Amino acid sequence: MKKWIFIFFTFLLLPELISQGSLISPLEKSGFSRLSSYGNLMLYLSELTSKYKMIKLEIIGQTLEGRDIPALFFSSDKTFGNQRVIKPLVLVFCQQHGDEPSGKEAALILARELMNEKKNLLKSMDLILTPQLNPDGAEKNQRRNARDIDLNRNHIILTEPETQALHQLFLKWMPEVTLDVHEYTAISDRWLANGFIKYADEQLGALSNMNISPVIREFSRKSFLPAMGMKVKAAGFSFHEYIVGTPFENSRLRYSTTAISDGRQSLGIFNTLSFILEGKQYSDVINHIESRTYGQLATITAFLQTVAENSSEILEMVSTARQELLSAEKSTDRIYLQMEYYPDSTQAKVEFPVFNLSSWQQENRVMENFHPTVLARKSISRPLAYIIPAGEKKLIEILSRHRIEMNPLPEKSLLDVEIYFLRHVTTFIEEELEVPYLDMELKSRQKEFPAGSMVIYVSQPAGNLISLLLEPQSSFSLCTESSGQKERLLEYLKENSEYPVYRLTKPVPVLQIKGKNN
Repeated sequence: MKKWIFIFFTFLLLPELISQGSLISPLEKSGFSRLSSYGNLMLYLSELTSKYKMIKLEIIGQTLEGRDIPALFFSSDKTFGNQRVIKPLVLVFCQQHGDEPSGKEAALILARELMNEKKNLLKSMDLILTPQLNPDGAEKNQRRNARDIDLNRNHIILTEPETQALHQLFLKWMPEVTLDVHEYTAISDRWLANGFIKYADEQLGALSNMNISPVIREFSRKSFLPAMGMKVKAAGFSFHEYIVGTPFENSRLRYSTTAISDGRQSLGIFNTLSFILEGKQYSDVINHIESRTYGQLATITAFLQTVAENSSEILEMVSTARQELLSAEKSTDRIYLQMEYYPDSTQAKVEFPVFNLSSWQQENRVMENFHPTVLARKSISRPLAYIIPAGEKKLIEILSRHRIEMNPLPEKSLLDVEIYFLRHVTTFIEEELEVPYLDMELKSRQKEFPAGSMVIYVSQPAGNLISLLLEPQSSFSLCTESSGQKERLLEYLKENSEYPVYRLTKPVPVLQIKGKNN
């Protein structure tokens, strides 16, 4: 009932907004009968920034088909990002998947409201809002981009201009908090066959990769998520932590992936407080678009309110965790290469909102086969650095897309390194997917490297990412992770061969890099 009250009174405000000369979004203007087209979206943003001088519009990139990707910058200060010591920076980005439009529609309304009734939020944060990351897909009403790539699986390989634009924006500003806005399919064959429809209006997914600061992970799940959920429920929308899978025979429920190929974890791996939001969608992109949009609007607002309430703690927590990535002591830490969800006897079941097709009623149902706990399958100590021979251009190019700091050898050098020998390649199942399993042997010996070979120290902001990308047995490496690309880099997975990324455990004599070799 609260949800419909929220929607009813919000809808009643539209005539008043029009009479006062306020801007309304293209979706609102159509009476919630037509989605905002790319052209209408860009026109609305232009009108918005003309009316409200506090909003700055920046084009962060272009799609394959030449469409601009816009980002809005909000700040109550004269200069955006000028108060980072006391105000966290938040990045919210929407519609990576072109057939998930409600986040985009909510973002357009939110942009107006941040200049009016929600203006006080900007006293506690600066905000970057990217309403539509995949306009090519949106115009075709398809999930993927114009090259048929799933952008939310492309954050390791970064082949697409859309994901490249997002990561360049992130690395330029290094926001403390990020939110990736999506929709999930409420109606699925397996759930229908067992008599249920998933019925949570909004689901929020927290960080789960074990390499991300445990302090941030615990805060996100135990403090931030419950506090935000209470606000969403108070607005009249049902809320749950994001779960995937099914609770039925030969299956399981679990929280969202540990992979770093999505928008949430690929930014979280920098020790960012990062989340994914999943709003409920039915079988058609326009079906119930009004309630879906208002649900996303209420939830993104609750998200920003929760950031505002915890801004000081978030700043301190993220700053400390990121500083730890620069510490030389990190070279003695372990990096978790493979991980999986497991059952927990203390949390064997989970209560989840469903629509029961037998009783034709909504209910909170206790579900079994719940696997809530992430445990490591394989880990290894971090090296001081990695070295990639100068001829491995493909690997070096991918690392450069992530703006990873690399130091070229100035001359041919004989170095003490650890070398991986690949004996055998097979597969195993991880998070319901078949992934490569590499049987490898690690040996220490001297090897000569040509000038121009790249030395990559792990004591840098991307330290976690570097090891996960370059360790061959990592489930998230450039050679084993394939969800965001057409093919794996299979040339690096030849049996009975030497893996072309080498581990350095001692400083390189010919490099005199402050803070690295000292």
